Amino acid sequence: MGLEINEYIQFMNFNSKNEKLYLIERNAPTPDEKEILKDIPFKQGVLDFSALLGSRVFKNREIEYVFMLFNTPYNQRKIVERNIKQKLMVHSKNKLFDTHDGNYYWLGKCKSVEVDNGEQFNQLKVTITFDCYPYMISHINYFDDYWDTFEFDEDVANYTKYIVNGSLDFPLFNAGSVAVKPEITVDNRFSVKVNDEEPIVFEAGSKQDYYLSLKPGLNKVRVEGTGTIRFHYQKEVMG
Repeated sequence: MGLEINEYIQFMNFNSKNEKLYLIERNAPTPDEKEILKDIPFKQGVLDFSALLGSRVFKNREIEYVFMLFNTPYNQRKIVERNIKQKLMVHSKNKLFDTHDGNYYWLGKCKSVEVDNGEQFNQLKVTITFDCYPYMISHINYFDDYWDTFEFDEDVANYTKYIVNGSLDFPLFNAGSVAVKPEITVDNRFSVKVNDEEPIVFEAGSKQDYYLSLKPGLNKVRVEGTGTIRFHYQKEVMG
């Protein structure tokens, strides 16, 4: 009887557990920064404009998985190889799920699939590399009151839906590592002000505004209008 596969990844219709692949190595190094440096003559050091908008900006990151397929004849290994490549390489950017980070997903596409046949023990080594957005993204909106996925060491319980009659001030907490743009749903015309930014008007419906974001940590929100307003956002963390 073989060992049970407890760790696996899911990308579109590819599931490493269903392919009987055992995960033996996972590499997810931190992403490179998008550095904007200016070297001025006769001035010590360099000027770094990388965080000009208030936070560091990163390039995509590569996530590599190494799997092993055991006790499989050569002709079957070739079929498995073709199936893996077909299931992974034909798709564009999508969600990558990893049991290592059960409450989050990566967003990216498969960059390469490399295989190495081991004739002596009828095994196949499969190395799969994904090109991903630099941050992990939470599965659910914050805060949707799902206590099964609530991280007590990191999250903060926070109402994100309010009934307003005139004006209201309340906090919104972003437990992630980077600013996020919430989707705001209103049933009437509302003005929304976050921290010290200029107020933005939202008509009835749901939308994200390019100029409205929630910084990591506590955000002070003031809304003006009559009706119900909801904030939907997912935290992003540097996994």
